Amino acid sequence: MRKVNQILDDLEATARLLLVQVRHLQGLGVQAPMSLAERKRELERLAERLRALTSEVYALEVEAKRPLEDNSAEALRRELGLFL
Repeated sequence: MRKVNQILDDLEATARLLLVQVRHLQGLGVQAPMSLAERKRELERLAERLRALTSEVYALEVEAKRPLEDNSAEALRRELGLFL
């Protein structure tokens, strides 16, 4: 099984590659806007999938952070400066 850091590195590299590919598409949109306009629905579907994936990654981060957070009443009083 791959180490978690290797998986995270792979996710980061894939995200960077996606950014490069999107920038190439943006350049193509300047050179040949009709070419991309014909593929608008596909681009919209890709954008929706990417938003969903981003939400999944965020939810995973929130879940992973949960054990590190202290939401007890005492911690909240300390945070708010309330010393009752």
